[in-house]
Amino acid sequence: MSSNRRLMAGSLILLLLLALVIVWMAGGFNARVLPGLLITEARTGGSSYVVSSQKRPSFERVPGSIEARETTLVSSRVLSTVERVLVRAGDRVEADDLLVSLDQRDLKARLESLTASRAAIDARLQEAQKTLVRTEELLERGLLSQADADKAVAAEAALLAERQAVSETAKELAAAVSYTEVRAPIAGRVVDRFVEPGDLASPGARLVSLYNPGSLEVAVKVRESLAMRLALGDAVQVTVPSVQRSFSAQVSEIVPVADRVSRSFDVTLQVSEIQGLLPGLFAEAQIPSGEELWRAVPEEFVQHLGQLNLVWIESPSGPVKRFVRVGRSEGGYLEITAGLEDGDRLIEQP
Repeated sequence: MSSNRRLMAGSLILLLLLALVIVWMAGGFNARVLPGLLITEARTGGSSYVVSSQKRPSFERVPGSIEARETTLVSSRVLSTVERVLVRAGDRVEADDLLVSLDQRDLKARLESLTASRAAIDARLQEAQKTLVRTEELLERGLLSQADADKAVAAEAALLAERQAVSETAKELAAAVSYTEVRAPIAGRVVDRFVEPGDLASPGARLVSLYNPGSLEVAVKVRESLAMRLALGDAVQVTVPSVQRSFSAQVSEIVPVADRVSRSFDVTLQVSEIQGLLPGLFAEAQIPSGEELWRAVPEEFVQHLGQLNLVWIESPSGPVKRFVRVGRSEGGYLEITAGLEDGDRLIEQP
């Protein structure tokens, strides 16, 4: 019995020690802090600000992208093997610069064969013309029938037609040989190359894509109620966040048909400042949307507590804190969308 009591006493002591450890780890021996917000009191006698609203033009931010108006996809016009690709993505080229060189040996061989065929036809044509002259002399002297004379005329005409056909085929082959040197149709920048030496290029297969850096523009989709207020030549402020640039652009095109799904119009903005811009970059256009009531206070009067915002207001009974809802920040001022009225006097925080 005594051993059982000692065992039970030891177990109780261990449980007690374990409970004390758990309470200590949970902070039970520390001074408790009541739940609430740690808010610094307003400082009296400091600067103050009287809330007031003002009407100003309002703008709606419309997302868009930078695009190149002049974009060219250079393709092959003949079936041939790629010998050399002289450009890579990002290279700058001038108009008529050589981009891709194709194998022209097969085409040149066919052109030489046609040249030889034409020489043979020319020799036969000369003989036929001489025969025709002799035939006409014999026909005048009555020594040859009209049928034989007609055969000589037909032989000459057939050779003339054959020579014409060979000449046209030779011209086509000469043009095909020139197509093996693929040149830049415009001055610009290489976007990508789609072939490598040894690849087989077929007619219509893309080889290189180019764009003209001087033809950059901003493409946006503007909802119909805003688009109806725009006119060609209107100035629109554009921001490109990735390059931290903001500039003015002009409305250069408004597609006169609305998208029936999104209820928006395609609008193009002409860009004059293209330095540092690339096609595909995200852009944001500020489209005029009328007027708005702007109520803002200096940022130093607003305290931020996590996701909450508050200000101190002067009242007859002393400083009073008030939670507010904030919006945009512009030029050191923070927009107040709810919580304040015109005439409220704010007190600066410590």
